Amino acid sequence: MPLHGDHTRDFLNLWERLSDSIRSRNRFFNSEAIEILNSLFDDIENIRYGDDEKIITTAGEGCEIDEIIRARFFTSLEDVPKAMLNPEKELGPPPAHIAGEGRLNPAGLPVFYGALDIETAYAEIRAPVGSYVVSTKFKVKKELKLLDLSRLRPILEDGDLFDSLSPKIQNQLSNLMFIGAKLAFPVLPRHEHNGYLTTQVIADFLSSLRVPKLDGIIYSSSQTFGGKNIVIFQKSSSIASNYTSLDNYYFRLFNIEQGGNLSADVPLNHERAELHRMLLKPNQQIALGICENRKPMRPAFINNPINNYNLEVVRASTKVAYIRSFSCESTEIQVQWE
Repeated sequence: MPLHGDHTRDFLNLWERLSDSIRSRNRFFNSEAIEILNSLFDDIENIRYGDDEKIITTAGEGCEIDEIIRARFFTSLEDVPKAMLNPEKELGPPPAHIAGEGRLNPAGLPVFYGALDIETAYAEIRAPVGSYVVSTKFKVKKELKLLDLSRLRPILEDGDLFDSLSPKIQNQLSNLMFIGAKLAFPVLPRHEHNGYLTTQVIADFLSSLRVPKLDGIIYSSSQTFGGKNIVIFQKSSSIASNYTSLDNYYFRLFNIEQGGNLSADVPLNHERAELHRMLLKPNQQIALGICENRKPMRPAFINNPINNYNLEVVRASTKVAYIRSFSCESTEIQVQWE
C-alpha cells in the first residue's frame, strides 16, 4: 500500500491541530480551522485519477445513485403502523427542536443519514433483538453533489495509480482517506461530544463555507463489508411525499419472501387495524403497497411532479422486519432478520 508512516504522521498532526483549535479556542470564526479545512478540501472537484474519474459524484434521477435507504427500529409493535404509513415523517430527519447531535451534525441541526443498500441501513442502526425495523427508500429528485470518500482506499492501494498522481494530490487523497476512516470509526457512549466535534465542523464547512458548496458525503460503513453510508446536509435534505391527501388511497400488504397478498385493500387514511393485525404474525417481512381509488397495484407511486424538494419518499417500498438475532465479533456486526 502506498501509504507510509509519514502520511499517517502528517495527517494525525494536522487532525490534532484542527481538533485542538476547535475544542479549546473558537469553534466559530476560527481562522486556523478554516485554513486547515481549505488545505484539506482545496479544489477537490477537479481531482482526476484513472480514466478521468472523480471523487465528487452526482446523485439524482438518471444517476447511479438515485435513491437512499433509511431505517429505524421500534421496540413496540404499536409504533410500527404509524411509521409504515408516514415514513417521510417517522423515518426522515427529526424536527430541529428534538434533533440530537450526530457524527456530522450538532444538536438542533438535523441532517439526513442513510445507506445505499438495505443490509447497511439495518446494520448501522444496531437494532436490539426483539425490535421491529421499518425501512424505506427515498428517491433523489434534484441533483446532489457528494464527496465520495468510499472511493479513496482502492486508489491508495493501487501502487501504480497512486504513483501516477502528483505529490500534492497524493497527500490530499491520503488525508481525505483518513477523514473517511474517522467517519466510520465508532465513538464510544458519553464521548460523542468530543468525538463528533471535528467531523461536525467539517460537515458545516463543506455545506456552507466552502465554494462550491457540497450537498453531502458518502463514506464506508464499518458495519457491513463494502457497505456505504450517506449523509445529506440540512440545506439539501427536504422531503416530500408524492401525494398530499390520503383520502382516496388504499394499502395492501405483501409477503416479500413468499409472494402474494396478505390483506385486501384497506383505506389508508383511517384504518390501521388490518395492518396491525398482519404485523402480529411472527417471522414475516412485509411490504406495503399503495394504490389510488382501488386501481391495480403498481410498484411505484403516481408520478406527481415535485419541484421544491430534494428527496421523495417511495412508500411502496416500505418494509418491516423483525430482528431475531444480533451478534458482534470484533468490528463486524451481524444482524439476522426475518
